[in-house]
Amino acid sequence: MNDRSRALILNIDDTDASRYLISRILNSHGYAVIEALNGLDGISLAEERQPDLIITDVKLPDLDGFEVCRALRSNPETKGIPIVMTSAMFTTSGKKGLGIESGANAYVTQPFEPLEMLALIQSLLRIRLHEREAQERAEQLLAADRRKDEFLAMLGHELRNPLSAVLTGAQLLSLCVPPGERASKIAGTIERQARHLTRLVDDLLDVSRITQGKIELLKERIDLAKSIDQAAQTMRPMILKNRQELTVMVSGRPLWMHGDATRIEQVLCNLITNASKYTPAGGKIVVTARLDEGQGKPRAVVSVRDTGIGIAPEHLASIFDLFFQVDGENLARSAGGLGIGLTMVSRLVALHQGSVRALSDGPGTGSELVVELPLLSADNLHAGPVDGAAAPTNGHHVRRRRVMLVDDNVDACTLMQAALQIAGHQVDMAHDGESGLRAIHAGSYDAAVIDIGLPLLDGFALARAVRSTPLRTRPYLIALTGYGRPEDRERALCAGFDEHLSKPADIDRLQSMLRAVPLQEHHPHPPAHTDGAADRPSSCP
Repeated sequence: MNDRSRALILNIDDTDASRYLISRILNSHGYAVIEALNGLDGISLAEERQPDLIITDVKLPDLDGFEVCRALRSNPETKGIPIVMTSAMFTTSGKKGLGIESGANAYVTQPFEPLEMLALIQSLLRIRLHEREAQERAEQLLAADRRKDEFLAMLGHELRNPLSAVLTGAQLLSLCVPPGERASKIAGTIERQARHLTRLVDDLLDVSRITQGKIELLKERIDLAKSIDQAAQTMRPMILKNRQELTVMVSGRPLWMHGDATRIEQVLCNLITNASKYTPAGGKIVVTARLDEGQGKPRAVVSVRDTGIGIAPEHLASIFDLFFQVDGENLARSAGGLGIGLTMVSRLVALHQGSVRALSDGPGTGSELVVELPLLSADNLHAGPVDGAAAPTNGHHVRRRRVMLVDDNVDACTLMQAALQIAGHQVDMAHDGESGLRAIHAGSYDAAVIDIGLPLLDGFALARAVRSTPLRTRPYLIALTGYGRPEDRERALCAGFDEHLSKPADIDRLQSMLRAVPLQEHHPHPPAHTDGAADRPSSCP
């Protein structure tokens, strides 16, 4: 926005005397003025010069002022410019109302007092200035938010690469030494801590996606009671390490709901983690779940209660805020944390049409977090088999696969090769995209596990090259990458990958994928996969 001495005002008026008078007043008070004698020229000048304010008479030789105003408001380039409508003839309240409805900011009857007109113009210009400043701040915030997302994505990628090697190495150690030996216990500790760090990375990225509404739930019919048991089993090693007692009391009957099993378990794990973090050694954590059929709609009420430090009344409404930390206790500070776990809980529960609240009688009295989630009604309980149920296996012997690993992280690639070889697969390696492509051309691989950030030829280009080359047989392509956002997965599938895994990869999941890959010598790759089209999202070009 220009200041007053530089503000540009467009004056649209076909009457010479009136136009001269208004322009003379504006010029004498430091404003720059451009003029138009009719509505069409005024609209054209407004688009071309982008004035800070427009003054238009109602009676014009072509379009009237109402039409000019509507045209300016309908044009994205001029819709934000303040407009003052003037008239010496159309002075009734109805005409004034029509002017405002057409989009004018003010309607002035001629003759007018110059000082009143100047005061009105200054007021409208100040409002315009504030609007532009607010828009600029909003654009700066959006740009900063984009930079933050890009930074978090890169941070996740850079952390996942070394985590992949650490986690795979720990799993290999566990396989190579007998259970119970000191080395086995050390390997288990390394694996647990690596998984904990992986969860922190995932939470950071998840909370960013959730706040932008980019999380899509993969809903199916699930048993909430089973999810509670699984979450409790997942968290028991941490509870034992902290020398606490965890009790789970869930009724024997299933609690069927329509939800994302992974996200529900994430909610429960975060609640138990939070309770453990603020409960001293020797404390107790009790998880309960009950059915509430009040108000005609069945709901599950899940409670996580602890004997920890409690919550001050003034903090009860804030603990679900991003990065909020309970203050003032050495226990809380030593426990660490990023202050995002309960924010994740709140957002994920809301995405399941549920609610969460915190209860506490104050510091030193413990606390209770209560989650309510909608359950399936009785009419839906017997609608069919549970969605997502695993298909029965046929019990046939699983033959080994020939696998190509392409990853420039030599340590991670070597450890992954060892893990797959222990499982019985034949595994070759390459450490850049061009070498990987030559090896795939030269060999007959059942599957290729490919990193995205490769030198010489990145994973996307490598996948496209494999799909476009007339090979006799084409391997099943699995992207294994530190980029784990939904948009990263979609981009990988668009490039021609059949599957996408985020680092650090779960070895069992990768093994499951490889077992499902057809053997090349008996099952050539289906023609539908020759360009990756069968697995591409509908948004792929």
